[in-house]
Amino acid sequence: MAVKTRKLVLEKLLPRLKIAKVAEIKGKFLFVKGTLHTYKIHLGCTNIY
Repeated sequence: MAVKTRKLVLEKLLPRLKIAKVAEIKGKFLFVKGTLHTYKIHLGCTNIY
């Protein structure tokens, strides 16, 4: 349930954020491309990989 809710909110909010160019949602994860690494954030538990 939390994954679906966070995903819906992020889909609407992400295009308006400064990180929109380096972030994308794929399945249950938010991928953010940093200068050193690409970070994978689980939308349910919010763990960062």
